[in-house]
Amino acid sequence: MIIRSYKDRRSIIHDEMDIITQGLINSREKNTSMGESGGHFENGRWVENTPEEQVPSEPQENIEVRLRSAAGLIGRGIDELLSAGSDLISSQEGRQHLGRKLDQITGDVVQVCEEIRREGIEFINQARDRIIK
Repeated sequence: MIIRSYKDRRSIIHDEMDIITQGLINSREKNTSMGESGGHFENGRWVENTPEEQVPSEPQENIEVRLRSAAGLIGRGIDELLSAGSDLISSQEGRQHLGRKLDQITGDVVQVCEEIRREGIEFINQARDRIIK
């Protein structure tokens, strides 16, 4: 498989994360379809097992799987962040985005400096007026 763009890579990573996290999400949600929740038939009706009726199967292994999955997600998240940062610097679109952000930040800094200058002049004028009176 050849990954041609950032969007392709992001889509593939997202699909991988969906596969890995699907088990974690399903284990936390209450399943209402028959067979998935461990319920049973009683007098011709489906009855969900209560937590006391369900027998946990090796909780330590389940925790280990969850921890490995979480560690993998963190690693993939860091890889994705580094890749996005690299794309930001190396692509024309990324450099334009950086330029727009820098222009916005520069405008904000200039505005704050102008406000400081105005307040400083106002303070000096008030101090001068107090001295003169």
